Amino acid sequence: MVFALAATDDEKTQLFVGFYLVKATLLVGLVGMIALIAQCWAEYRRRTYDPSWVVSFDRNFNSQEMKKVRSRAASFLKNNSNQLRSDDVSSGDLDDVLDFIEDLGFYVVGDQMTPEVAHHAFHTWVRGYYAAARDYIESVQEHSPTMWEHINSLLEMLDQVEKERAHGKYKKTMNQNELDSFLGGEVKLEDEIENA
Repeated sequence: MVFALAATDDEKTQLFVGFYLVKATLLVGLVGMIALIAQCWAEYRRRTYDPSWVVSFDRNFNSQEMKKVRSRAASFLKNNSNQLRSDDVSSGDLDDVLDFIEDLGFYVVGDQMTPEVAHHAFHTWVRGYYAAARDYIESVQEHSPTMWEHINSLLEMLDQVEKERAHGKYKKTMNQNELDSFLGGEVKLEDEIENA
């Protein structure tokens, strides 16, 4: 006995329409997926290099008043480098600089500013002040654990950007000469303002 598989014209039409409906649905889904990926990529590029937050931070960090604060903070760090773990040693100027870096870290960790943008504008200072004030920060955090809680995370994120861009030539820690040079440059800020 031979079975013949013959489809009627209506069945053929339904198969034909169903086949093309599936293809059309897949095509629309693929186009939608490509559009979504393109939109995500455009948003990523826009946010990665969006200067809106960094301009405000830069204006504050490089203001004459903040340069004076940074100069006095660096001077404090140079003059008290062996006593930074002592509870008797403190500096309002250093606290202000660390508060600034903490705020920057809050925005980077909170994904309001990308690490790439923050790195471009502030990596040198975050790295330098953290290296010079690490004992001071840790001493304060023994009593106030959430004080300056984003500074270390910020430094790690900015160091990662630096490491990727330096192609293996980046060393995370500063030696004493580099640290002295950094602090010396910051100390000179107040003199530069007065001589301008």
